[in-house]
Amino acid sequence: GDGGEPLWEDGVVASLTHKQGHVAVVQSRLDQTKGIGIDLESVAKVRLEFTHRICTESDRILLEKFPATEQQQILTTIFAAKEALYKCHFPLGAKQFYFQDAELDYFEANKGQLGLKVLRDTSPVTPRGSVTHGFFRQLDLGGLPHILALMSL
Repeated sequence: GDGGEPLWEDGVVASLTHKQGHVAVVQSRLDQTKGIGIDLESVAKVRLEFTHRICTESDRILLEKFPATEQQQILTTIFAAKEALYKCHFPLGAKQFYFQDAELDYFEANKGQLGLKVLRDTSPVTPRGSVTHGFFRQLDLGGLPHILALMSL
């Protein structure tokens, strides 16, 4: 598309991600899912010094509740989920938004589930305050930990 996003056939909603030779694609029928986004991130590449760029104040409070040894993995999860959220919402309204425009609504590390609340309108079907639900998993790819996040409406 005009923004560099992939174009899918009519009636299909889909997303893709790729990192260091690994690719993941997810798709659904448009009558079952309004939007879907997927992202894969290397834990080693998302450094704690990026926290203020990625997280809102509310996100930072949650992040600080985790032991220091887990914070980089949690930060990577937040980053991947927000990237997946963008991929999920952007095709619905073509509105640019940034990391600070969404924050965690809930985070269940033991279940691999989270919700992101948008802090401004991101599309006609995702007004300010709406929550998009998602899932995440840690994967070992090439001996390195990665986070795979999926957000869907």
